[in-house]
Amino acid sequence: MKLNAIKYLSGGLSLRVYGGFTENFMNDCADKGIDIWDVRSIDDSVFFFTREKFLPEIMSISALSGLTVQVNSRFGIPNILRENKRHAVLFAGILFSVLFVMLMNTRIWVIDVSGNDKLFDSEILSIMEDYGVRIGARKSKINAVEIQKEFLERTKDRVLWVSLNVEGMCAEIQIREIESFDDGSIGQPCNYVADFSGVITTCRVFSGTPVVSRGDYVRKGDILISSVIEYYNNGLDFVESRGLIIARHNKYVNRRSDYLSEKRKYISSRNRYSLIFFGKEIPLSIKSREKECESSKESRFLLINGVKLPFGISVYTDSFYEKTEDNNHTRLLTLKSYLSDVELQTRRSNVISVKTEANKSTDVYELRGEIDCLDFMGSKEVINLEG
Repeated sequence: MKLNAIKYLSGGLSLRVYGGFTENFMNDCADKGIDIWDVRSIDDSVFFFTREKFLPEIMSISALSGLTVQVNSRFGIPNILRENKRHAVLFAGILFSVLFVMLMNTRIWVIDVSGNDKLFDSEILSIMEDYGVRIGARKSKINAVEIQKEFLERTKDRVLWVSLNVEGMCAEIQIREIESFDDGSIGQPCNYVADFSGVITTCRVFSGTPVVSRGDYVRKGDILISSVIEYYNNGLDFVESRGLIIARHNKYVNRRSDYLSEKRKYISSRNRYSLIFFGKEIPLSIKSREKECESSKESRFLLINGVKLPFGISVYTDSFYEKTEDNNHTRLLTLKSYLSDVELQTRRSNVISVKTEANKSTDVYELRGEIDCLDFMGSKEVINLEG
């Protein structure tokens, strides 16, 4: 097998000789050390294979033996390149592409993180980078089993399970986090207490003794459901209080700002481009030196079958502006911030009404809001039975 591969790489000929003394021809070839193989005699002709370099000697020997030489075919890489000189650039490109892909497959160019909810991707990637898992790292130096152990040891209070799978140019990190509870009172005797002040609108007790009922006003810290259960025989038991309690209450939002503030009036914009090559950026244009300019960036990468390659282009948009002062702009910013706070405060609430009051003075613009809403009420308070 190796011999055939070497012969193919060096190139060869398929020859036919006929019309003379073939025995003398074969003896002369053996005496002069001409390499021939797969010799077959059919009728008055002899077929065999030999190397390209022996053709001149074979021609002279066959002439002395009265034989005619016929070249049936040529094979091997040298002959292929000779016949395809016009496509040399194409073959060189194919060869370069194959070598490039082989080189790319020895390193990690894409890292995918999945399964995490509370841990940020950036934190996971930072920890993995400490153990050698980064863009451009050699796959041969990645010990997935050891890295998984080190990662779990470092994040044992937050991560239950981690899997690092390196395949092709991609490293896939799968995370399963530890499910956390609001407190450590699961299964322990505890009271259910109010975590804000309000009027009870719904009261359902699943475990424990109810202390309040619908329509009662409670203050923050008041007991809603007691862990103490009294029996008819004067016996007592302490349980984990559980229930569904909804209360109506008010939330307050306040936003104020200086009456005059800076406003940007955008004049024009311009795009700049940079090539991304293995995590490095090669600028194709010069960054603007003007002070009144803000930039935004968008990166686009080459994808093959959904896999992001380390080649792409970054588009920077430079926006030029002038600074002005505008009361209306101040009001708009304050209103925008106020509405954002209202949305944040009522994200998990059932809003009944929102009252907003605007106060204007010489130097200050202020918005005050009162939100009438319904919220789930209650948190567990563990009781100590020792002593």
